[in-house]
Amino acid sequence: MLTVRQGLLASLIHLLSSISRRLIGLVSLIVLARVLSPEDFGLVAIALIFLNFLESVTEIGGNSYVFSREKIDDQIIYTNWTMNLLIKGGAAVILAICAPFIAQYYDDGRLTPILLAFSLTVAINALVSPGVLEKHKRQEIGKLTAFNIAQRVVTAGCTIAIAMIFQTYWALVIGQMLNAVFQVSISYYVAPKKLSFSFTNVEQQWEFSKWLLPQSFLNFFKTQIDAMFVSSHFDKATMGGYNSMRYYAMIPSNMLIAPLTAPALTQLSEIKNNKDYFIKKLQVINLFQVALCVPLAFLMITYSTDIISLVLGEKWSEYAPLFAIFSGTVFIVNLYNYIANILMLNDKTKLLTMFTLGSVLLNIAMFYFVEFKTIFQLATYKIVLDLGLVVLFYFATLFKLFGIKSLIFITYVSIPPVLITLIIHFFTVGSITLNITSNFAFLGEIAIFTVLYGAITMGVCYSFSNKVYAYSYLSSLATRFLNKIVVSKLRRNS
Repeated sequence: MLTVRQGLLASLIHLLSSISRRLIGLVSLIVLARVLSPEDFGLVAIALIFLNFLESVTEIGGNSYVFSREKIDDQIIYTNWTMNLLIKGGAAVILAICAPFIAQYYDDGRLTPILLAFSLTVAINALVSPGVLEKHKRQEIGKLTAFNIAQRVVTAGCTIAIAMIFQTYWALVIGQMLNAVFQVSISYYVAPKKLSFSFTNVEQQWEFSKWLLPQSFLNFFKTQIDAMFVSSHFDKATMGGYNSMRYYAMIPSNMLIAPLTAPALTQLSEIKNNKDYFIKKLQVINLFQVALCVPLAFLMITYSTDIISLVLGEKWSEYAPLFAIFSGTVFIVNLYNYIANILMLNDKTKLLTMFTLGSVLLNIAMFYFVEFKTIFQLATYKIVLDLGLVVLFYFATLFKLFGIKSLIFITYVSIPPVLITLIIHFFTVGSITLNITSNFAFLGEIAIFTVLYGAITMGVCYSFSNKVYAYSYLSSLATRFLNKIVVSKLRRNS
């Protein structure tokens, strides 16, 4: 039986692992972007579509089944391992057989060896020690996390070294393979367990998992349908630019907003039966994420060219408008996660599946009927459609679950961040010109905007703390944080 302390420690380790993984991946991709060309990234991105598809459809929820059991034994673990090995191994063989035909469709023979390498990667990943699952179930993941972080660093270093020496897209492919080899090797060192095939628990695990397959298909097409279309209708350099800008635009959501809001969303399960308090907490989370999303999206749009040129280099600057367009994903991802958590807490997952299905079908219709002249037009249509759908889903969900009064109560606090951003832009930042002839001059303007935005936002929170619950909550958090700083400084001085 896990204690609360063990659960909290495991959550902290998991968060550290997630952030470390993303940071290592981000740094390595930034370095690789300066060495390799957009066409190199585009070629590998096409192959990754098929790798991601296999990973999605072969993720049948076996791990979730194991984690949901109160007690586990070797038969459950080995059955899960056996099913995983056979399904992923079979998928790897199918990808290898299809590789020449996929390459023929894209009229690029280079794709055949890349897809063969990726099929081998899928097969290697399936060989991970069954003991890893047991470790995760028992929340004994400290050592495993440390080794995985080290493995990521080594893999990233090898990938960058290959890219710098040979300047070939194969660095990205070999990096994927090395990651799989190191991960499997480490699994047998940290979580050793004798291998054994078992089919004892197949029926129960399949009964649990089979309903997750349609959702896996939908999630894949929801996130990859635009990449599939771009890979078929545009050149590989454009595909590389599109895929890369979409990835970098997701960073604020994945590495900042999601980790900050995840604990609050998780805690909602503890108060879901207290409707009034639950709605108040929804207002706080809504204000918090909008207060972060609005300025981040504004800065990404305003300084897109400067950011991309500084981080990735001048050869990527022609794709900077895509980065600005994809700033909308900051809203889309976080608003969707917000609504998804609310629906799951209220046992309304069917609505979530229906929304995903509707979103996929509308995207398919758009790509089928609209003739896109440029990649920028395609990206704009995609973001406008997705943003419009998720906003409508937001209003419909809150209205259905809580009514019009609660919908207004939760939503109206998001208006001030938008107004504050616009006011700062039109009356201050727009008229400021820093006398710095450096490529880093825009960072000064960003700093000015950030200070002004933070000061005005907190001023609004303190001014209306007696009238608005969310403002009162954030004001009290800020006050306690400042008091701790002051107390710590007084103790140091004394």
